[in-house]
Amino acid sequence: MKDSTVHLLHPTAVLAIILTSYLMIAFDISVVITGLPEIQNSLGFSATGLSWVQNAYTLASGVLLLLRYLAH
Repeated sequence: MKDSTVHLLHPTAVLAIILTSYLMIAFDISVVITGLPEIQNSLGFSATGLSWVQNAYTLASGVLLLLRYLAH
């Protein structure tokens, strides 16, 4: 008879993975927010246009993360 055991990650390791991924996402979005003044100067966007840029990037990132999750 085979002994089938399941090895689970320690809860602290799971928490560390979740927090690291959240930090990476927050950093990714903050890079776009930091670049907004340059986007405004280069493309001549108004404040409303910059809001659209930020929202579109955040939405696209979320959709891609969701699709990646669903693909597995």
